[in-house]
Amino acid sequence: MGVQSTAERNGWRPFLLTMGALVGVLAVVFAALWHFHHLNPAYTDPVYWLGFPRA
Repeated sequence: MGVQSTAERNGWRPFLLTMGALVGVLAVVFAALWHFHHLNPAYTDPVYWLGFPRA
């Protein structure tokens, strides 16, 4: 009973908002990693990234 009434009240909107936010965050993270990779693709500079050594 509780599941049916919750599903009827909320619909798809909360799920779509959550998935949209997740895709947005993942896109920003991927873009940042892509940007940092193209700064030095050979990884010849032993600079730390976010406090950690590069792999």
